[in-house]
Amino acid sequence: MHTLDSNYIEQRMGWYRALFAATIQFNSLVFRVVVGVVGGVFPEAIAVAMILEFWLTAIFEVPGGYLADRFGRMPVASVGFCLVSAAIVCNFFAVFFAGTGTSVFFICFSAVLLGFGSPLISGSVIGFYQEALANSYETHAKKGSSQEIIKLRLEKSMNLTQKSGKHAPLLGVGLALVLLFFLNRYQLTHICFLIGASMHLYLTSFILRDYQRLKIKDKNKKYLGIKHTILNTFKSSRSRGGIFHMAIFFVGVSSVAGYLAVSLGREYYDTNKWVIIGTFMLSYGSIGWYLRGLVLPYLVEKLSKTMFLITAYTMILISGLVLLAIPTSLIFLCAAVAVSSSLYALGSGAIINYSKNEIIADLHHSEYATALSIGSIPGYLVIVGISSVVAYCGGNFPVSMIALTVVASGIIGCTASILFQQQKKAE
Repeated sequence: MHTLDSNYIEQRMGWYRALFAATIQFNSLVFRVVVGVVGGVFPEAIAVAMILEFWLTAIFEVPGGYLADRFGRMPVASVGFCLVSAAIVCNFFAVFFAGTGTSVFFICFSAVLLGFGSPLISGSVIGFYQEALANSYETHAKKGSSQEIIKLRLEKSMNLTQKSGKHAPLLGVGLALVLLFFLNRYQLTHICFLIGASMHLYLTSFILRDYQRLKIKDKNKKYLGIKHTILNTFKSSRSRGGIFHMAIFFVGVSSVAGYLAVSLGREYYDTNKWVIIGTFMLSYGSIGWYLRGLVLPYLVEKLSKTMFLITAYTMILISGLVLLAIPTSLIFLCAAVAVSSSLYALGSGAIINYSKNEIIADLHHSEYATALSIGSIPGYLVIVGISSVVAYCGGNFPVSMIALTVVASGIIGCTASILFQQQKKAE
């Protein structure tokens, strides 16, 4: 039994996050390329589906977190993974019936399943591992370990656990690129969706194994309810700051992760679009994650919170500027995409990790899943807004506009970090 082994829990949490990232990157690349570039699905349908998905996600985020905190995080997350797997299978049929009303139906039905499934996963799994870590650290404190060091380690857990499994996303993206390249010859790229669905089912088995091993009492019959958690979350200045930074994160990531691969594939169709798209996904989805594992644990230990945030937002700002000055030559284009995507993945990873730790820092572990779900809602509303603009523009989001959005998020984030620090000093 590994109930109180904090190193083991940190490793398992890190591996889950890496495998989850590999699964997301695999399915993201497949969806953007198959549906958005070569699948023949109407671009307006993609944007409308994203609006539907994230409206539903925003609406059911808090109820999903409540169900997880009240009835058990891992069982609820397992249901969520099954719904997401079913949604990915719907994308298979959307491409199979491309160019017809049936295709639009499956794209929208997939969005509905994702809208119900994602909230059940959102705060559940991280909340489970965070509670396991909190219990483990409390045990170490009772045995004489420094409580201050233990508290700081828990508050930095999201960045510290990046060390485990940092190679996994590279394998996920590499597998997607190889399959897409070969299956495209036979016009069978939509089969990748079935593989992506099976990856989500594997994650279900992964988290259930940890649920059994760690023996955490995941049900909370005395949970005081959604209203109590909402009040506690917004009463904490740290939680409010975390929610703000998470919203800024979603401004950039909804543009980069959501549309950049599709935009690159459309704008540079006459050049080797597979090379460009592959460069972006390898840089953003795998090299960026690998750099997170190398750099973020070091930075979070060495820098103050304010300097850590400023450093992260500066990376995002530079990534947008590089993307804004993107050249036309294929070699330099790929180099610019690689630098921009890797920097953005590194900076945005630091922001989202910091935000999640801050949101739950002042809360009891029985409220973790609900609080993390509350923190995600402003970000999802940001995605709805951006997707609405894209849908209004006919499903097109130029690379230059994506770059400007990223630059703006970097500037706003840096400015806000400095202002928050000055406010703390004044208090």
